Amino acid sequence: MKKHFFPVSKIILSVATIPLWFVKMFTGNGHLPDQTTGDIVEVTFHHSMFENIADFIHPVLAYIAIAIALISAVMNSIVLKFSDNKTVRIVSNVTFFIAVGLFLILLISASTVARGY
Repeated sequence: MKKHFFPVSKIILSVATIPLWFVKMFTGNGHLPDQTTGDIVEVTFHHSMFENIADFIHPVLAYIAIAIALISAVMNSIVLKFSDNKTVRIVSNVTFFIAVGLFLILLISASTVARGY
């Protein structure tokens, strides 16, 4: 049971990080003039993690993190089939920790993006 629980949980976590790139979880408020009246109104903007990374660093980093998450899911799927191979398990663990670590670092970086509205 333990042999299959950890690879399955790593597959689920790796695949679950991919849609989180596109969820609009960062909110910003701005004060802009209204186009009809000219009054200053407060406007709320919502941005995804991918948009913030694209504005802050470079969108290629997001694509690399998504690709590493997919590679991690594939490697853990291979571990389910060949669970007795130690090299495959080590490679799957390393790719999983790299994928999760890169996701968390980029999540923190995306949360620091400030826009001037």
